[in-house]
Amino acid sequence: MMVYYQPGHANREAARLDAGGTVILAFGQHRGRPLDALPEYYLRWLVSAAAADFVPPELQRRAAELLEERYGQALAQGGPPDLRRPEAVRAWAVTAPPEDVAHLCAYLRDLADQIQ
Repeated sequence: MMVYYQPGHANREAARLDAGGTVILAFGQHRGRPLDALPEYYLRWLVSAAAADFVPPELQRRAAELLEERYGQALAQGGPPDLRRPEAVRAWAVTAPPEDVAHLCAYLRDLADQIQ
């Protein structure tokens, strides 16, 4: 059985391959679920830089491949670009799924409320 360990932690399992070759997540809110059954937002998080402390590169590649298989190249690149670059965020929002844009807008509204 193949085991993927979290970067820098030789004893923290990130995922494993079961006997049938299915990748099973071993941490987080979706612990115990197959990679191919994870929702889109979580797959995008797995391939993002934010997940790099928890997810080994091999697992990030598998998640990116699954995203590309499901949704095409645009989503395989992860979530929205750096929020400090409004032009890049606008360009992303044009092609992103509407629910992702709505989620980002709600997040930014909450953030603005906390700052004020």
